[in-house]
Amino acid sequence: MYSNWHIRHAVKIIREGGVFAYPTESVFGLGCDPSNLTAIRHLLALKNRPYNKGLIIVAANIEQAEPFLAPLSLSLHAQIQNSVGQHITWLLPAKDEVSKLICGEFPGKTKKIALRITTFPLIKALCEHLNSPIVSTSANLSGRNMTYSPLQIRLQFKTKLDLILNGQLGQQKSPSEIRDALTGKILRTKI
Repeated sequence: MYSNWHIRHAVKIIREGGVFAYPTESVFGLGCDPSNLTAIRHLLALKNRPYNKGLIIVAANIEQAEPFLAPLSLSLHAQIQNSVGQHITWLLPAKDEVSKLICGEFPGKTKKIALRITTFPLIKALCEHLNSPIVSTSANLSGRNMTYSPLQIRLQFKTKLDLILNGQLGQQKSPSEIRDALTGKILRTKI
C-alpha cells in the first residue's frame, strides 16, 4: 500500500510544518502537526474554518496523545482503550496549555480536546513514525461537500497543499461519532 519512502516523506513534510491531505476511514482529511501553531493556522486558513470550532487529533495509541490530555482516571483511560477500532472520537479534558486553535472555544469550565485512536493503517503508520498524533479534519473548504478523492481535493485547494497522499478510503460510510467522555453525550452520530 504505502512504502516506507511515502511514510518518511509525509513525516518530513509534517515535521517541517506542512499541511497535507490523506485518506481516512471515511473521507479525505487534512492534517498537520498539532503542536505547530503556524501549521494549524495555515490549515484553518486553507479551509476557511473558524478556529473556535476546534480540531480533531488522531493517534496510534492513547500514550501519543498524553502531551495534550489532562490526567485521565483509570476508568476513563480503559473506556478509551476499549473503544479502539469503533470509529469514535472522544472529547477529553485537555491540558491548560493546549492551544484554543486545537480545542476551540466551547462553553463549560473544562477545556476539551477531540481525540480518535485509529487503527487505519496509513494514519497509524504516520503517527507511529512521528511518535505523535496528527490533526485530522475533513479535506474540504468550510461549508463545501466532503472529498472522497485526490481530484476533488485538487479542485478545492488547487496547489495550496504541501502533499496529497493518494490511497483508498476505509470502510466507514461517515465521519466518526463524537462523544463527550465526561458526560457520555453524543455530539455527532455515525450514519
